[in-house]
Amino acid sequence: MALADPPPELRTKLEGLKSDIKFSVFVEEILTILFELGFDHQREVSPFEAAPGMMSIDMACTYRKIAIEYDGPFHYLTVVDGSGRSVENGSTKAKRRLLQRLGWKVVNLNWEEAARNHSSKQWLRGKLVDAGVELGT
Repeated sequence: MALADPPPELRTKLEGLKSDIKFSVFVEEILTILFELGFDHQREVSPFEAAPGMMSIDMACTYRKIAIEYDGPFHYLTVVDGSGRSVENGSTKAKRRLLQRLGWKVVNLNWEEAARNHSSKQWLRGKLVDAGVELGT
């Protein structure tokens, strides 16, 4: 029996699943490095005590109000000028702005930049320090 090719929408979703697998590998690397740097944090934390399921921060130090967001490919839109550049999508910008208004320091980690830098300890330390995060080690 021959199967027809899936519709473009389904194909896009299937490709996204592959990205999610790579994404989770990178997230695990980042989590390991954060522990090595002595950065006390938890995964999937809500900034809202009264409504804990309303929003989730990828990695957060709640008592210091530091949010680390690992932004995968679905957090960006490709600029259609032929440059290949990408820009944050609206929901990613809105989430960062909301967290900042709530008093959180937000560190956004771009998945492409992380891949280029092999999610190295030096790269992550630099991102945190550049954002004003004090590290113990």
